Amino acid sequence: MFKKIVSNLPFSPALVGQISPYIKRLKKESLIRQLGLVFLLLTIVIQIILVAQPDRATITNGATDTPPTVAGISYSIASYNITHGSKDATGVINYPNDRISYTITASNTSKNPVKLNIKKSVKDILDYAQIIDNGGGRLNATTQDLEWNDTTIAPNSKTSHTFLVQILDKVPITAVSTADRQSFDCVITNSYGNTINNTISCPPIKALESLINELPKLSYITETLVLVVIFTISLISYIDNDQLVRELELIRKDAHNGTF
Repeated sequence: MFKKIVSNLPFSPALVGQISPYIKRLKKESLIRQLGLVFLLLTIVIQIILVAQPDRATITNGATDTPPTVAGISYSIASYNITHGSKDATGVINYPNDRISYTITASNTSKNPVKLNIKKSVKDILDYAQIIDNGGGRLNATTQDLEWNDTTIAPNSKTSHTFLVQILDKVPITAVSTADRQSFDCVITNSYGNTINNTISCPPIKALESLINELPKLSYITETLVLVVIFTISLISYIDNDQLVRELELIRKDAHNGTF
């Protein structure tokens, strides 16, 4: 269109009337390109942030920690959101600063007393929360286990331990580890006989991470480079489009002044 106008304008001055509609169309295209560039730039920034987050590849989250197998002993775990009326924490969204209580239970159905060293991994919990009441247990900072040693359970009875955690004020945006897909996945997963999942309200950036994870699996660096290439091509296209607008406005001005 640009070549048609420029090449034929000296022979057909009526083409001047087509310049203004063409400029308007190009400006609309520029606006769309601007929005696309902003979106791509934000995506690149988010991707860089995700790349910069520490990868806990050497750490497992403890979601599958298994209590010792002892004849006559069974285990269970339950969680309740204390902040929202002690509702089952597996059935609600758990928000920053919410308090969640976890109760682990060991039941002895045998006819003899059983002595146990009870421990519960809190690695996955500590991704998104801090322990504010250990329920009489001792936190092993090395293994990230809560421990209740030398616990004796009488025949046909049970013992329970409850500890309290609080969701962090600022939920981390740390990327999911490639070696541990359950770490920093916006879910606190715990197993102790049964398995429970507590959904955490994460920042919107984590939703974008989930979307990116649905794409063919590439490294974060490769994905970032691809986005940079797309951004560069889009930027060049935007600059070319903007240059056309400027040139057409000059042509229109010269045509109106009779100096074309």
